[in-house]
Amino acid sequence: MPYAKPPLKDLRFEKPQEYGAWGNVLNATAYGPNCMQFLGQDIRLLPNLQVSEDCLHLNIIAPNDLNNSSRRPVFIWIHGGGFTNGQGMSVDGSVFAATGDVVLVTINYRLNIFGFVNVGIAHPRNLGLWDQKFAIKWIKQNIADFGGDPNTITLFGESAGGVSVGLQSIIPTNIGLFQRAIAQSGSFFSLRDIGTESEKLTREIGRVLNCSNCQDGDSLCLDCFRRFSAGDLLLGYGKGVKNLRKGFSLKAPIGPIVDQDLIPNDIFSMLNDSTSETSKMFNSIDFIAGSNDGEAGLFYFNLIGHQRAFHFDIKQGIPTRVLCNNIVPYVTKEVLKGCDNISHTICNKYSNDGRSNSLSDETVLAVNFFSDLEMSSLAARCLNFHNNTSKNSYQYLFTHKPTWGVIADRPSWLLGANHVDELPFLFGLRRWYPGNVSITPAEDALSSKIMSYWYNFGKTGDPNPKGTSEWPQYTKTTDHFPINDNLTQNIFHDTLIVSLLVSAVQAVTPIARRQLLTHTTRLGEVTGLKIWKYNTTVYQFKKIPYAKPPLTSLRFERPQPIRSWDETLNGTEYGPNCMQYLFENDKRLIPNLKISEDCLHLNIFAPRDLNKTSKRPVMIWIHGGGFTNGQGMMFDGSKLVALYDVIIVTMNYRLNIFGFINVGAGPGRNIGLWDQRFAIKWVKENIMDYGGNSEMITIFGESAGGISVGLQSVIPKNKGLFQRTIAHSGSLLLIRDIDDTEKLTREIGRIFNCSECLNGVQTCLNCLRNISSESLLQKYAAAEHNLQNGFSMNSTIGPIVDGELIPENPIDMLSNSTSPATQMFNSIDYITGTNDCEAGLFYFNLIGQQASFSFELKKGIPSRIVCHLFAPHVSRHVYKACDKVSEEICKKYSPQDKNHSQSQETYQAMNAYSDLEFASLAVRDLDFHSRSNKGTYQYLFTHKPTWGLIEDRPSWLVGANHADELEFVFGLEDWFPVNIDISPFEVELSSKMMSFWTTFAKTGNPNPENKQEWPAYDKTTKRFIIFGEYRNSTVDGFHDRMRFWNEDVPKLVSECHQKISPRTPNQAINTTLSADCCSVTTLLVFVLISAFQQLTTLATNPVFTHKTRLGEIKGIEVKAYNSTFYQFKKIPYAKPPLGTLRFGKPKPFGSWNDTLNATEYGPNCMQNFYSSNSRLIPNHDRSEDCLHLNIFAPRDVSKNSSRPVMIWIHGGSFTNGQGMKFNGTKLAAVGDVIIVTINYRLNVFGFANAGVGSIRNIGLWDQRFAILWVKNNIEDYGGNPNMITIFGESSGGVSVELQAMSPKNKGLFQRAISQSIYIDGIMDWDSYESLTREIGRLLNCSECITGVNSCLDCLRSVPATNLLKAYSDGYNNINSGYGPTVDGDFIPASPVHMLSNPTSESSQMFNSIDYMAGINDCESAIHYYYSIKGEKNFDLKNGIPTDYLCNFSIPYISRTYFIECEKLSQEICKKYSPTDMSSSLSHETSLAINVHGDFGYASVTTRDLDFHTRSRKGTYQYLFTHKPTWKFLKERPSWSECGANHGDEIAFVFGLETWYPKDVIINQYESKLSSKMMTFWTNFAKTGNPNQEGKHEWPAYNKTSTNFMVLGEYRNSSVYNFHDRMNFWNKDVPRLVLDCKKASQSGNGTNNANIENTFG
Repeated sequence: MPYAKPPLKDLRFEKPQEYGAWGNVLNATAYGPNCMQFLGQDIRLLPNLQVSEDCLHLNIIAPNDLNNSSRRPVFIWIHGGGFTNGQGMSVDGSVFAATGDVVLVTINYRLNIFGFVNVGIAHPRNLGLWDQKFAIKWIKQNIADFGGDPNTITLFGESAGGVSVGLQSIIPTNIGLFQRAIAQSGSFFSLRDIGTESEKLTREIGRVLNCSNCQDGDSLCLDCFRRFSAGDLLLGYGKGVKNLRKGFSLKAPIGPIVDQDLIPNDIFSMLNDSTSETSKMFNSIDFIAGSNDGEAGLFYFNLIGHQRAFHFDIKQGIPTRVLCNNIVPYVTKEVLKGCDNISHTICNKYSNDGRSNSLSDETVLAVNFFSDLEMSSLAARCLNFHNNTSKNSYQYLFTHKPTWGVIADRPSWLLGANHVDELPFLFGLRRWYPGNVSITPAEDALSSKIMSYWYNFGKTGDPNPKGTSEWPQYTKTTDHFPINDNLTQNIFHDTLIVSLLVSAVQAVTPIARRQLLTHTTRLGEVTGLKIWKYNTTVYQFKKIPYAKPPLTSLRFERPQPIRSWDETLNGTEYGPNCMQYLFENDKRLIPNLKISEDCLHLNIFAPRDLNKTSKRPVMIWIHGGGFTNGQGMMFDGSKLVALYDVIIVTMNYRLNIFGFINVGAGPGRNIGLWDQRFAIKWVKENIMDYGGNSEMITIFGESAGGISVGLQSVIPKNKGLFQRTIAHSGSLLLIRDIDDTEKLTREIGRIFNCSECLNGVQTCLNCLRNISSESLLQKYAAAEHNLQNGFSMNSTIGPIVDGELIPENPIDMLSNSTSPATQMFNSIDYITGTNDCEAGLFYFNLIGQQASFSFELKKGIPSRIVCHLFAPHVSRHVYKACDKVSEEICKKYSPQDKNHSQSQETYQAMNAYSDLEFASLAVRDLDFHSRSNKGTYQYLFTHKPTWGLIEDRPSWLVGANHADELEFVFGLEDWFPVNIDISPFEVELSSKMMSFWTTFAKTGNPNPENKQEWPAYDKTTKRFIIFGEYRNSTVDGFHDRMRFWNEDVPKLVSECHQKISPRTPNQAINTTLSADCCSVTTLLVFVLISAFQQLTTLATNPVFTHKTRLGEIKGIEVKAYNSTFYQFKKIPYAKPPLGTLRFGKPKPFGSWNDTLNATEYGPNCMQNFYSSNSRLIPNHDRSEDCLHLNIFAPRDVSKNSSRPVMIWIHGGSFTNGQGMKFNGTKLAAVGDVIIVTINYRLNVFGFANAGVGSIRNIGLWDQRFAILWVKNNIEDYGGNPNMITIFGESSGGVSVELQAMSPKNKGLFQRAISQSIYIDGIMDWDSYESLTREIGRLLNCSECITGVNSCLDCLRSVPATNLLKAYSDGYNNINSGYGPTVDGDFIPASPVHMLSNPTSESSQMFNSIDYMAGINDCESAIHYYYSIKGEKNFDLKNGIPTDYLCNFSIPYISRTYFIECEKLSQEICKKYSPTDMSSSLSHETSLAINVHGDFGYASVTTRDLDFHTRSRKGTYQYLFTHKPTWKFLKERPSWSECGANHGDEIAFVFGLETWYPKDVIINQYESKLSSKMMTFWTNFAKTGNPNQEGKHEWPAYNKTSTNFMVLGEYRNSSVYNFHDRMNFWNKDVPRLVLDCKKASQSGNGTNNANIENTFG
């Protein structure tokens, strides 16, 4: 029964709203769904496993009668579950209500993030408590209608429900709503720590879901959360909890808090004031509180994961050592907020006092500690406050260890009553205990007694029977409660005293860790944050504008000064990112994901104080990101400033087309560098207001930021702005090719029709200023893509020589020792360095080259890549030189040892890239700078971190990847994910680097005073420091390799150029090593990284090499299901269908020479992906080179194993799908069979139809070729080539059917299983030809439009991605796709026509095999929903009315699949219309679903089975009816939950573990059903009979009885009249069609184009 409006959409996270009256009769016969939660293990007790936000319901159980005059006492049950899960329906109150003659009400309330989100005071919190309060109020107002007394209401609840009952009992506005309360194992003193755990969790969920507003308590956070589906938000909550779960903790992540509204203040202080409204409310009710003596069963779960860390075995018990050394100190610090002497007192109290030294005694004391701390002491505190009233107070202790416990995983040392063990005794043992558990007479009596106590209390406020006092009232001086355990009784009172002594500390609000601070500067007041971090105060001022917003006319202009501000500037939150694409790998580290042109802000981090006299060194960080993306806010400077007493400034600057557009001579170029310079100047002028020294400024940056700080260091205009520079992994020599940046601008202009841009005219900028920032960003990316052409290491955007900021090429300027640039460079101290494996970037450049150069990048980089790709590219495009340069590079970076390994080739290739792109340029910078008398230093970072920023990292990358040093400079804690442990070595390395960096900022020398650990660089010794491990492969020959690039290569280039033009040697060298030389860059790491995150990683299972007749093959050995399995993936069964083989029948692949790597899945055949499939697909690569199969073999792969073989043909409407989605390991294990999954060509690549004479049905030929390969080769993998079963689902089921009737397949296989075949399997190929013509039109292939065979030749010349796009566009344009068609070859005629003739070759083939087919009972519901979604004038979510079915759906079926005939439509409508005029919409919907299921699936299946019964082979039919726990498709209306939807059976055939998400619990029923189906399927594969020997559970199908097996639940709506409905479609409809056809031939002009395909 709804007590509030569904909290959906805008009502999510709002207080409950009144539901009001309902119009129609309310159906209250079945429980509603659970509130959003992860269902736990106890689902046996749940009548309904659905979860939904629409859950604010209550359930009323009333005995005997519903008379308003009955006035029975009312009990309201509030369930527990840690405020994260639970439901009212888990308690069946029938026994309780009937025995006590009371009315019982159970309620749902919102849970976890939905019920207890906390974004700060500005928005309602404690929503779950508001729900409870609303439900209580509803009951108060309405319960009389159900025979209840609204003036005799008792609240009761357990665990979180007990906490809730306590809290409701002290809320002043509840006065009069109820009269009594029973808090079981829960106290209102268990309130969550406000401002810490729940706020942390909300922020972390915001981070997981990329809701940037959540980071600083912004109420807009909730708007972002509302945009997510309930399921996605729940998953985000789950991930957030997991991410924050680190180390031992007793804190709950979420629950009620002091919200200054419902709970206005600290409870302790409110109750301490006896005159407060809170005290008045509490004193107005009778109150019982109690707990169980073994509540520590919960403690068991807290400790399980910490056995190794605490060095004990929890199954044996809990030693006092663990209690005193680990648990009590945590409780003292985190729970009690106390000091060490409290720890000592507690430990003494709960340590063995000398009675014995057994572990069991120590465990009892530890158990008591937890129970006392978490439950008993808090209950006693509640009672002490309540004891001041005239109302009754009672306490109980439940001590019985039940025969069966709700919490099944119970340690042997837990002697008494576990948490929740009292519930079965309260609500009736038989309702809770499993059927096979006997109830003892003593338990029966105890249950009756407890229920009696509760009834009496609810009726009178006294639990005792009238005239008795066996349960005495509680007083402060003596505790009275029923008890039967002497040990517990002896120590209980004393332990309460200890807990009560320290519990007052719990009520003290923790000291705020973050405060607002308003600071006065010369530009105006600014509000920042004052934070306690790293044992000191840190000030943060964010989003400080250093220039005017570059909007409208200021777009593409140099930054303009911003004056002072009048109002107080809000510097508490980060501003937006500059315009860019944000990438997944970065998002965790970015507090605000907004993008905007108004982004010219900086952020200041200052320690201790803001006094002008402090004069701290200042370090300005310039971020990297390839000049295309990045942001200052990714870098939190708090740790650097706190520990090393410096000021850190981070900044934004304009990026990509907004910051580096180039339309030729004039303004608008290097705008991003002008921004950086303007920010540095702002800091110089204003940093003293924040305690900084304007004469001690260091600029530092990484990657593109390293290039930037280098360039700023040679700009003469910057003289005096800063004193020092640190360039990480970026050289000032890495400027862009001016021609490339102009090309990019012209391409953007072309896209936007800005003709001025094509000619390099400055008015181009005016045109581009009129474009929205979003469109400009989008088309910039498109232009970048358009200009990419094959392998390249060049970037089209970034700094260029502009004649002003960078007047000449930096090399030319620095070669002149008297130039202004050299004077500027020599005026500063300088550090630069690189990482030893910067080649992690090279990995991304090479991914797309694997097919062309025939290598596997995951294995390494062969020398031929250096010699035939890298070296030629560098020679031609970087140096513009001759082949001699390429040859020398190849020679230098190829192993000289003839017996070298693949890893040696890889190391050399890595060095080639890193040396060229980073190290050699850094050394050249240092050589230039070493002429000065300032400090010059070099580093090499070599440590491979536990966690790296760039996560897609190849295994051969052994050292420090690009950007790996950043976390060590800024502090590991702010970068590493919370679940990553930081090693002591890494902590020490990070501290060392931070010290070096900040010491350099202070003195120009990174060494501490009087130490020379880091030697200065000079041109002779070229010394550098190594941060990390010394690695020979990196360091050996380093100087020699630098000489090669900086001396040998320039000479070679000069020689090349001298042969071409009569230049002097110096001219040649200088020109060559000018801009073109330095166009080398692949610093687009943050841009590239996310595009390749989905690459499949190498299997971690052992590799297994196996000999076959075709050659050696390497697979993986998997341990699973108590056995060993062998998996061989990506085995080619045909030649790659590339070039002229596109649209051709498959060709034999033949044998292979080298060992075939079959450890990873190959790519998908060309297709578009769908989000619902993503989780189940191991890799998202796609290629025409996809004709592979995968083999799953159990136990051994010897030829004499001779196991049955099952070949799976995937579905996907012949447009998408892949074999690798289906993991055959579990099915192979259950049935001891071999599973093979295959790919075949799809959509236009597999079913293109260019008319008569062209090859059609290519995808079916691929399938046949794969089956033939298996027939010929499976013996090498332990399979029996004479015992092959093909099986498939949906279009895979159609494929199985077509293969099973193709005469060409005689003898290839023995059995077939078709799952969910459908009527669209073969359609009229006229529509296919229309699609081909449309594709031809889109691709300008005129031959296709006129139907000429050379159409395919034209389509062969089109790149695969372009052809796929044209197919997609064509499909959308004409609303028709591809699929199998009658071609006169593979499918000689209509299948029905061929099977109707028992002597045809097709019939003979079909009758030579055993055949099983079946459908799901709710097969068409989802398809129907999606097909009519958006095309109706009724509310589709409520159901499908018969009017729509008869007026729209059925006529469409008639004309599309049969014949346009009113009589036919009328008869179908009649068959599927309700006979009862008062029929409900749900019944009409059920009939509508049956129409589509019967016509589209079931009738086709039974027709094929009827044809097959003519054979003497096995014929079997099934109906799958089970509605699974986890649904493959998420967006589905409630009426589609009628049973098993399309595809729902697949998980049960392949094993639920391989299909369900990991967080979905597989219940026992589903596990058994899956095992049963797998056994049926594999039995059929072995014998042609799904039954086990000697059993006949599954009857054979025959045309008379038409038997079928129900797999799942028997459901009337599915099974009723099934045979009659099949007869209608397979007998009556054909007769009606013939009648219509005759009528049409008489001149009615009806369309009958599809009759042949439907009926033959």
